[in-house]
Amino acid sequence: MAGESFFETVVETESMLTDSFSGTYLATDHTTSPWHPDYQHGGPASALLARAIGMLEMPIDDPVINRVTVDIMAPIPKGAIAISARVVKAGRLTTLVEADLSTAALEYPVVRMSAWCTRRLPRPLTHAHGQFRSPPPAGTPALHPQHWGSGYLDAVEWRSVSGGLDLPGPGTVWANPRIPLVDDERARGTSLLLLIADAGAGVSYLADPTEMLFLNTDLSLNVIRVPGDGPIWMSSESWIAVDGIGLASSVLGDSTGSCAVSSQSLFVAEADELNWDIQLHPHIASDQ
Repeated sequence: MAGESFFETVVETESMLTDSFSGTYLATDHTTSPWHPDYQHGGPASALLARAIGMLEMPIDDPVINRVTVDIMAPIPKGAIAISARVVKAGRLTTLVEADLSTAALEYPVVRMSAWCTRRLPRPLTHAHGQFRSPPPAGTPALHPQHWGSGYLDAVEWRSVSGGLDLPGPGTVWANPRIPLVDDERARGTSLLLLIADAGAGVSYLADPTEMLFLNTDLSLNVIRVPGDGPIWMSSESWIAVDGIGLASSVLGDSTGSCAVSSQSLFVAEADELNWDIQLHPHIASDQ
């Protein structure tokens, strides 16, 4: 996959005040969702929005994105997309920012991200407080279900420690993107965490994907430490209640230990209920 990426830049623009950022990109086939060939997986799109937020000028010295919420309001298209980011509430200690992903024609927002950015302490604490998880073993090369399409899944190297993409139930995996996020720029920091975190429900799925749809309508991520640039590990568990409400919860980390937790609300339905064969996408928030 040398020379390829999840997104290719068309144009990027910073405002004169540098408190906003916009860009247009081409989402490549490497962003493809395992559920449907016409749409993106949420991981690359979330990572791209976090990257846009990182372009903003903030009054905080050395800011860190420590809380992110992502709402998926419609199917995420491949091809041409537009990104915009802006400062909503500026402060010296904390700053609130937002970012949108829209169709290239700016017809409507598809994904919306809200994030709190916090300063690092100018003098680090003498020691960390609380319990942190140690990194798991290296694991073995993971498989993914044959009925889940390629694209995003093949653009990431997956190694299973326990469970995994091809086994139902809780799972722990290592994940390392094979390709850059944008052009020749690799995902780093919170973008890297988000690129992987959106796969939590897939790592810990409970039902047969050919019979039951379980996709997230959102993603929440709390970061306690910026990860290194190497592989990310993720331990995930899902629950689905008898009334069809689902939740996936994950702990993520790098080679030095845990650094974030995430959760996803799951949209659950039987595949034939949404006429999956005629390519309705379960991210559509409607009563069709």
